[in-house]
Formats: sequence, C-alpha cells, structure tokens
Amino acid sequence: MGQLLLKGISPFQDAYTMKLPGVSIAYAIFMLLFGQTVAGIHLGLLVVNATGILLVFILARRLLDWEAAIISCSSYAVLSISQTVFGVFAHATHFVVMFALGGFITLLYYLDKRKGALCIFLSGLCFGLAFTMKQHAVSLIVFASLFLIWRCKAQIRSGRTFLIISYLLFLLGIVIPYGLIIIWMLRAGTFPRFWFWTVQYAKEYASGASLSDGISNIYFFLNNLKTEFPLWLLAVVGF
Repeated sequence: MGQLLLKGISPFQDAYTMKLPGVSIAYAIFMLLFGQTVAGIHLGLLVVNATGILLVFILARRLLDWEAAIISCSSYAVLSISQTVFGVFAHATHFVVMFALGGFITLLYYLDKRKGALCIFLSGLCFGLAFTMKQHAVSLIVFASLFLIWRCKAQIRSGRTFLIISYLLFLLGIVIPYGLIIIWMLRAGTFPRFWFWTVQYAKEYASGASLSDGISNIYFFLNNLKTEFPLWLLAVVGF
C-alpha cells in the first residue's frame, strides 16, 4: 500500500487492510527517503524506535528522576526489538507507541504549566495520529481524556471554563487526522471499502476471539518471553 501511495493510488483502491492508512503513509515516507528495500524499511523503523526510546526517557524523567529515566528507556530499547512483540519488524505498534508518548509528554507539559493552547492541541493531534496507525490506540485516548479531566478538576477548583477549553482543543487535535482520512477516502471514491475493512470487518475480527482464546494467547506469549523475562518481572514487581 505504501508503494501504491507513491504511485498516486489511494488506499483501499487496489489493496486492503483492517488498519487505518497511517502505517501505509509511514511506509511510503520510509521508501521515499531510504529506498523501496527491506533495508529502507528497517532504517525507517530504526528512526521511529530511537524516537520512542528518547520519548520514554523524557516521560520517565518528567515523572520520576534521571536514574529511573535511564533504566526505563534502556528497558524499552531491549523489549521493543524483541521477537516476542515482533519488534524487529516495522509493526504498527511501534508507531502507536511513538505518537502516544508524544501525546502524554505534551499533555503533562500543558497541565503543569496550565497554559499553552498549542500544547494541548498537539497532544490531541499525537493521539489522533496514533489512532490512524492502529485502532487499538483508542484505549490510550480514553485514558488520556480521563486523566486530563481529573487533573483539571484537581488543579482548578473554579475553572470550569479552563477544563472545557482544554478538552475541546484536545478533542479537536484527536479528530483532525481521522477526519482528513475520511475526506481523502470520499474524494478518492473508496470510502465504502475503507469503512468495510476498518470498521465493519475489523469489528467482527476483533470480537471473534473468546475469553478462553485470550487466556490461551496470554499463556502462549508469557511462555515465549525467554531472555526478556527479568525485565517483565521487574515491571510486575514495580506495579
């Protein structure tokens, strides 16, 4: 789909996927910059993952201290390229994590400073871009939205206007990427196919697994942690 984009062919015209076209756009950018080769894709992954590592450091440094930030980003660097999470491939999750981390960092900056309309808008935009990479990012958007409401209410007792404006700007940033994709699909004449694959079919696919299937999947992945097990165990102990 990334190659088709470089030829001017819109998503869902000649190729289909359950994901929104965010990853296809990212692949097109990688191939435009680094060439249409496996090495080009891996170089793009290297840039994205390195950015994710840096953002983990910045977020942990903001929440905790330098030592925790170094341990956090080092752990993420190891875990994010493990086979257990398909880390050696330019998987959609890499892009979701990168944009979500950017969203959380700008959200915290806005809440700590209590000003900067651009920051809260950029935070929402980051989460919106994360959603275009993979629909599962909606869980991160819900968490960030609840966190924003909770912090605003805790900090500004009488500032209901501050909460409303903050949330509207945050929501605007979230919906813009998806809204632009919908306009793009409508103009390209591929909206029915886009809606079928990313909403209707994806919904049936996601709801097809039972609870017992989910438990079996968890057991399968836990059984394959291998060398990364101490880091996962450290996270459990910390929790």
